[in-house]
Amino acid sequence: MVEVISPSNYKKLREEKKAKYAQFGTEEYWEVYPTKKLVRIETLTTTSNEKKYQLYSEAKQMGKVQSSVLKGFELDVERGFR
Repeated sequence: MVEVISPSNYKKLREEKKAKYAQFGTEEYWEVYPTKKLVRIETLTTTSNEKKYQLYSEAKQMGKVQSSVLKGFELDVERGFR
């Protein structure tokens, strides 16, 4: 799941949607912040019968992020925001 975050995306609403994605077993959740040139990738974990996301890869303005689901896939953040 990829979510492009804009100033109008409210954090509470994002968190509610993210909880639903976890409930339905979406293995990986990406947050893309165009104004910050930031990409965060979180993976689904299960602890004590609770499903939640944990940070897997992150890059801001420079560097690369990698997917845990799409083996071998990586994104150069600087190139992606050109």
